[in-house]
Amino acid sequence: MKLSIITVNLNNSAGLEATIASVFMQSYQDYEYIVIDGGSNDGSTDVLERSSGGIDYWISEPDQGVYHAMNKGIDRASGDYLLFLNSGDRLLAQDTLLNVAGGLNGTDIVYGNLRYDRVHHFYDAEYPDKLSISYLFEYYLPHPATFIKRTLFDSIGKYDVSYPICADWAFFMKSLGLYQASYRHINQIISVYDTQGMSAQSENQPAIQAERRRFLNTEFPLFSDDLISYIKLKKQLTRFEKGWRKKIVRLLGLKIEY
Repeated sequence: MKLSIITVNLNNSAGLEATIASVFMQSYQDYEYIVIDGGSNDGSTDVLERSSGGIDYWISEPDQGVYHAMNKGIDRASGDYLLFLNSGDRLLAQDTLLNVAGGLNGTDIVYGNLRYDRVHHFYDAEYPDKLSISYLFEYYLPHPATFIKRTLFDSIGKYDVSYPICADWAFFMKSLGLYQASYRHINQIISVYDTQGMSAQSENQPAIQAERRRFLNTEFPLFSDDLISYIKLKKQLTRFEKGWRKKIVRLLGLKIEY
């Protein structure tokens, strides 16, 4: 099972070096490695030149954003499955790909778990085995821990660059919600996610929510309003439930960790 690992980078030479090192250390060797750099001027091309012996293809030229760069990587990829590791993201351990490869047996989307790196403070996120539209709308699949069958991009299309912050989320929503792509969760941490990226920044959250709503209105117009109303109601009920739990705890004089 051949993998295509795609890294996109722009002026993050230290992160790029860490990502490359995590790929090079893999015990599983049936992969190609593609790096798309957006014309960096911070020494990233020096890193690429030093590492070129282990990179199957790299280019450094201006692009139209992160998803345009990923699409360029898709165009060059020849593997059965694609994994996207942005600069700064790292594969967890030496045998990560070896432990996963045997389970890539034709399912369209295979996703694992993530370890979040918040400036060297780490926490692990485990994702559900069963997905729903409401879950995907509120949350997301872990892009750096998701293996996507190459032919899925042929049948559905590449990342829609009209969603400059959450085109990967839109791709998964379209694949699973409209095209009924097959999926499977593996309970294994795949990657360490660098939270310095644009989708993890709090100031980008309003733009992300706006993109998600625009996607719903475009692709799911018949029930987009109902879904948004349901999510709001669910959050209100959750806050209400937590409030009553705290009141009961105080009345009983108990100490319970939430």
